[in-house]
Amino acid sequence: MGFDVATFQLILEGPQGFGARWKMGTIPRNDVHVAGEPQTGACSLDGAGALGLMLHYLGSAMLEVSLQQIFALTPSTLSHYLEFAQDILFATLKRLEAARIAMPCCHENFESLSNLITQRHRLLQGAFGSIDGLSLTAHESDDPEIENVTYNGWKSNHCINNVLAFSPEGAYTSFNCPATTFIVVIISRCYHICRPQLARKLA
Repeated sequence: MGFDVATFQLILEGPQGFGARWKMGTIPRNDVHVAGEPQTGACSLDGAGALGLMLHYLGSAMLEVSLQQIFALTPSTLSHYLEFAQDILFATLKRLEAARIAMPCCHENFESLSNLITQRHRLLQGAFGSIDGLSLTAHESDDPEIENVTYNGWKSNHCINNVLAFSPEGAYTSFNCPATTFIVVIISRCYHICRPQLARKLA
């Protein structure tokens, strides 16, 4: 999945970590009040188990029935846990400094990144990172709307386009896009969004 033990613990632990957030809120259900007292002792998974479930769900193409078997969850419980865990993971990563990806903040930072690139690729001047993409196979959704945006007619299968931006220092970020949009179009849009932001920072 691309996560080592240290990274898993970093996301899980801490006052604003995934584990603490898992205990603070109630899992959304029609028969449970959102402001009710969390009953963590009655949950099928603790914070570590829920984080593992979420990372398996996001980082693999396995069917939900496989997740049910691995984590010993019923279909309805799995659905509730995934919805709750995804919101918690997003909130946790937004506040985690180590997960923050930012544009170069100044000329010195830009030059430092550019020099790392030109040390290996002498003709590639004025670059501070790279961007690429790939298509990941996705489970065929029962929802017609989701099924439509994940179907790639050119490849005749269901997939999600994953775009990755890399820094020469090793940091990277990624995001998912519908299969109906070509990766080169997404990358071009990212470039046109980032270019004016960088120009303002380096002005």
